[in-house]
Amino acid sequence: MTIIPFPTSSRPGSHPVLGQGRLVNAHAVREGDKVYWRRVAGMKIFADPLNFSGLYHGPRGLFQLNNDVLWIFKDRAARVDYQGKTTLLSGEVNGAVPATVARNNREDTDYVIVSNNTAYMISGNTVVEYDAKGGSVGSPNDVSMLDGYFLFTYQDGTVIASELNSTEINSLSSWRAESTPDKLLRGMVSGQLFYAFGTASIEVLQDVGTAPFPLARQAVIPVGLIGKWAVAGGAVEGWDRDLLFVAQDGTVRLLSGYQTQTVSIPDVTRDIRSVADKDTLIASVYVMGENAFWSLSSPNWTWEYNVTTGEWHQRKSNRKQRWRAAYSVYVQGKWIVGDTESGKLFELSDRILTEDTEPLVFEVESDAVKGFPSRVQCRRADFDLNVGYGREIGLDPVETEPLIEISWSDDGGVSWSNPLHRRLGREGQYQTLTSVLNTGMSAAQGRKWKLRVSDPVPVTLAGGVQEAKVGLY
Repeated sequence: MTIIPFPTSSRPGSHPVLGQGRLVNAHAVREGDKVYWRRVAGMKIFADPLNFSGLYHGPRGLFQLNNDVLWIFKDRAARVDYQGKTTLLSGEVNGAVPATVARNNREDTDYVIVSNNTAYMISGNTVVEYDAKGGSVGSPNDVSMLDGYFLFTYQDGTVIASELNSTEINSLSSWRAESTPDKLLRGMVSGQLFYAFGTASIEVLQDVGTAPFPLARQAVIPVGLIGKWAVAGGAVEGWDRDLLFVAQDGTVRLLSGYQTQTVSIPDVTRDIRSVADKDTLIASVYVMGENAFWSLSSPNWTWEYNVTTGEWHQRKSNRKQRWRAAYSVYVQGKWIVGDTESGKLFELSDRILTEDTEPLVFEVESDAVKGFPSRVQCRRADFDLNVGYGREIGLDPVETEPLIEISWSDDGGVSWSNPLHRRLGREGQYQTLTSVLNTGMSAAQGRKWKLRVSDPVPVTLAGGVQEAKVGLY
């Protein structure tokens, strides 16, 4: 028997023949000496707040607001509590692009929003214009917070700091990123460092207690940010890993201290470079158990990097090219995401096996079993899957007698056979075998296998073997 080579990272290739296997809504985890492939986290309804007729045009950001979710969409903001109750805030948040939000460490916390080069504050349940208390905030393109200081960035390279735990601004409390004549896109905080992301460089600042501007530059990293929203992680509630971002060359980098490390694979970089408008790249983060995920979406695809394992997989919602979720926030032990398809907010959970009412299709495609240039005859293939997890009381038949689709390709993945359906076993049927017999002979490209499970049952793949006999070419 020959081991079927399932990939630990999705590698579809620039052409199917060049691909080395795919993971869609499936990710590889290592436990001891074994590798398992499991379904990604599903989504269940957290709030369905848009009884606000005509307001919804896609999410623009999710943030913490005390113990609630601050949800920004279209030109409005709403507060969503732990039970999903929604309160629409008065006042507008102008713009159609993502917004940024920061809060300071004051007992009566100040919350600041920057959207479309305009700064706002939240006062009770009202969005109001930013009050610099005699100073001027101007037209920032971003806001973040370090050690109680609001830090506003501006395209011309300026960074302005508020007074400590205050919205007051001293007109002299500013600094200019001048190491490289590039545009300043974002300011992000990770650990005790503030990163001023430009299009060609990153300037790293630290709080040194000086006045009137409290930060000083510590280093310059000669790498730029490809698009304003293609960075996530760092000082985010619920996330204890470093920042990750897309560099100007299309590679994904992990940023730790003053160093960057490229973590992307060629398939990811190729997709990033194919996006015409790099500001449509939007990154977010979430954690499920021991696995921390950095997610990057364009209008046409979603890639996820498992920071824990160092592996990549693709994510697609049913009948979509990308994951329908956008943005994320961790509130009271839950990761909440917005929905690009409706006005709903979802809770992510690896115990949920659907995306709301839609199936979450687990798909694993192998690399080829081949004896090039000879053809390979396949008398039998067996797949090591968890079985017997159908529910005695459940939706019939998708929960009571779940199925797996098995198909194969003999031309390198250009075309696929009609799928064969095999049972995954009713509840307690733990000796169920998942096998196919006498599926013919491959061409010189060898035999690739594709496994798909859409039924809402736990699925874990531990590998597969094929009885392969090399034939004449």
